[in-house]
Amino acid sequence: AVILNNIGVIQIKLNQFEDSIESFNKAIKSKPDYAEPYFNLGNALRKLGRAKESVDSYETACQINPLFAKAFLYKSLSLKNLGKFEDSIISSKEAIKLKPDYGIAHRHLSSMLTYIKKDDSHLEKMESVYKQELINSEDRIQLAFGLGKAYEDLAEYEKAFNYFEQGNRIYRDTIKYSTEGRERFFSLLKENFDKDFFASYKSLSTQGEKMIFVLGMPRSGTSLVEQILSSHSKVYGAGELRYLKEAVDSSLTGIQGYSFPKNIKLHDPKSFDLLGLNYLKLIEKLGKDKGRLVVDKMPYNFMHIGVISCSLPNAKIILCEREPLDNCFSIYKQKFGIGNDF
Repeated sequence: AVILNNIGVIQIKLNQFEDSIESFNKAIKSKPDYAEPYFNLGNALRKLGRAKESVDSYETACQINPLFAKAFLYKSLSLKNLGKFEDSIISSKEAIKLKPDYGIAHRHLSSMLTYIKKDDSHLEKMESVYKQELINSEDRIQLAFGLGKAYEDLAEYEKAFNYFEQGNRIYRDTIKYSTEGRERFFSLLKENFDKDFFASYKSLSTQGEKMIFVLGMPRSGTSLVEQILSSHSKVYGAGELRYLKEAVDSSLTGIQGYSFPKNIKLHDPKSFDLLGLNYLKLIEKLGKDKGRLVVDKMPYNFMHIGVISCSLPNAKIILCEREPLDNCFSIYKQKFGIGNDF
């Protein structure tokens, strides 16, 4: 069961979610009282947008191991995604009860609370933990953002900004981000996806008619636009999918030592058709696209508008823009997950 569980974890890291589900189910069948595969099954289901099923899996993990703080937290995350905020708050508090210095659980809880008094019990608890010298940097970062949010609710803006500044400063030391590197990448996109490229590119493909890409900077309104679109019965909001980046990496492989985007003019035009096909196969695996339009709201797809134009020419693209200063400050106040280096 342990080996099967570990195989499933590796499959999740490789974005092989369906295969991972099979591995976790085999592990569960082999050892029904083993909490880990239930927890990891919940993770795989959540990645596939099957939040309701993931809650059941996390709940089973919690029942098997009542001290499994991470399972209570992830159950809370899925419940929040389902709009069940009261239940999500209860589960988040259970995680904190089991692990008082659990920074991410505190920050997650703070996102669902509105602080109206300075002697709020959760605010006091966060401050008490933050003052401890022995908490690790990840917990301290998460707590800083939670405290910043709480003091912003209380209109103590100087104190709020101080916590946001501390959280961002500590987090900056944990990542390798280069503004110059980003500028070089965007310059390469412009140089290679130029007018001459699009003028010479010929494709008979009509793929993508069921896709709507909502993109732009994080915190620019992509979630709201997706919610509005998916309120229609014939539109499915798939969330932030990494599928397009995966399709780019697998279809536009390096040629003659050149990687994307330097290699696009070296590839046969059919490579873009194949890229679009590979992307749509991943969409089909969600099992939500039959008779419906699908919204992919991964903000960073703005980097791949040229790719979308060539590989999924009938797709719709909605670019969300927000006043730059507001957008940047909103990003500054937000602790993003893995893969967001700001």
